[in-house]
Amino acid sequence: MKRLRSLFSIDLRALAVVRVGLALLILSDLLLRAPWIGAFLGDEGLVPRAIFLHDPNWRDYPFSLHLVSGYPFVQGLLAVLAGLAALALLAGYRTRLAVLACWLLFLSLANRNPFVLSGADALMRVALFWCLFLPLGARWSVDSALDSRDRPDPDSCFSAATAGLLVQLLALYFFTALLKTNPVWMPEGTAVYYALSSDYITTGLADYALAFPGVLRLLTYFVWCLELLAPLLVLLPFWQPALRLVGYVALVLMHLGFLAFLKIGLFPLVNITLLTILLPGSVWDRLDSRLRRRRDPRLVIYFDGDCGFCGKVCLLLRTFLLLPGTPIQPTSVCVEADRLREEHFSWVIADRSGFHHSWPAMIVLVGHSPLFAPLSSLLALRPLRALGDRLYQWVGAHRERLAMSTAALLPMRSNSHWLPGPLQVLLIAILATFVLYWNVTVLPWSGLSFPQALVPVQKLLHLKQSWEMFAPEPGKRDQWFVVRGRRSDGSGVDAWGLRETEPDFSRPAREGRFPLWRWRLLIGRLARAENNRYHPALVDWLCRRWEQQRRPGSPRLENLELYLGWQRIPLPGEAKLPPRKKRLLSGDCPAN
Repeated sequence: MKRLRSLFSIDLRALAVVRVGLALLILSDLLLRAPWIGAFLGDEGLVPRAIFLHDPNWRDYPFSLHLVSGYPFVQGLLAVLAGLAALALLAGYRTRLAVLACWLLFLSLANRNPFVLSGADALMRVALFWCLFLPLGARWSVDSALDSRDRPDPDSCFSAATAGLLVQLLALYFFTALLKTNPVWMPEGTAVYYALSSDYITTGLADYALAFPGVLRLLTYFVWCLELLAPLLVLLPFWQPALRLVGYVALVLMHLGFLAFLKIGLFPLVNITLLTILLPGSVWDRLDSRLRRRRDPRLVIYFDGDCGFCGKVCLLLRTFLLLPGTPIQPTSVCVEADRLREEHFSWVIADRSGFHHSWPAMIVLVGHSPLFAPLSSLLALRPLRALGDRLYQWVGAHRERLAMSTAALLPMRSNSHWLPGPLQVLLIAILATFVLYWNVTVLPWSGLSFPQALVPVQKLLHLKQSWEMFAPEPGKRDQWFVVRGRRSDGSGVDAWGLRETEPDFSRPAREGRFPLWRWRLLIGRLARAENNRYHPALVDWLCRRWEQQRRPGSPRLENLELYLGWQRIPLPGEAKLPPRKKRLLSGDCPAN
């Protein structure tokens, strides 16, 4: 049992980093989607509810609040609600409730328009599910700052849920390696070359990497072997935690490479966030010890002992400025601090440079933070200092009212991290087995199929997953979309690039393809023949987009044709073949 505990334990500080990372990723995703709310989610967008609700491929998805209305305003309100839940998760405020809200709203958003989903969304979805059972708020959070207990929980956490999250993360790498069955991975070693030759998913750095085909071959072998062997590095019962640290560093470096060379959305960042759980407790202990040695031993926070609100603010500042162990005491224990409190109606900070009060005390305290110290110089600038003084005076004048409101919103309470009981442990074990078996059934050579009786559970919890990025092989051709519009005078226009000239069907520049990676997924999926029910909505949206920027008096757009342009990727030394094109769909624009 001791060995099992050491293998499947997660440090609470790592879970805190995962909490912050997931919250920031949710907020980033909401901001990136914001300009396209109407196009992605509205009834006048590309996936209207009237069509989507009757689509046999998606109508079994049981839950989506985003289907209650097709107005962009309502979708915006839901986005704001999701943002508030993510902010609560970021701060660790009512953390378990915040995780539940983030998971439900994320599911709701994903179920509304599956055509824009990527591997990052699948990973976020399953990560938030496992986080429902984990103590994400046990460190560096509002919940931990206002914990009424004298002694906090141990840093190491072991439960069925920690094992479930680790199994989920390692399954991603192991099964994606097993799905990469094409010879371009083994033995040819050309998979990374093909991936970096596809301009529609690469950054400008890819052009430099393509000049070193030998290095790319080694990277192909490295990626495949690392994904296959990473679970062994983490779960071997010996040479831990060294092997776990090696696996963490190697996987993070791989994802940093993805981030530098590939435009695949938030997938690398989600992985890097979740990989934090592999960091052993010794790493966090060493980091904490180094920070403590740099801390001023004379630093003390004094507050008015009769002001409960003031004490809570001090606890929150100590937590979020990463100053654990810094004494927080009532001013009555120090004559000088008590004199300054009565004279300036203020809290007091004492350090090796002396006593500080009011807003200057805030500047000094921030300056002691190992993470936020650079902000102290910014807070000391005259405009911000004047603003800070006004804020401090306002807080002092409304202290009683703030105390009443925070008594309900920020109560002191016991926040010991929840460990699942026997029934929950059994449920988590069943779900972990469920996830592993599902991944096995995805393997084409396994010969297994998922039991139909469990499909409703999969749809309800959204635990379905398949890690098929670049599997069984990367695409061997670069591709792009061209939208040719025909105007009432017979002239042609580039309706995607919004140019009043005939579209250029040659390979476009990398930068001018899509404003967001989700557009590549959306257009590519909607243009398929099996999704022809969405073709009129796609044509209508593109026509309206053109009309919004059409010059007064110019001929109106009457017809659109969507083409797929593509060009085979040659191996080094091979001649390039000319680009080709294929018409995917066409349609007439609305009369008005």
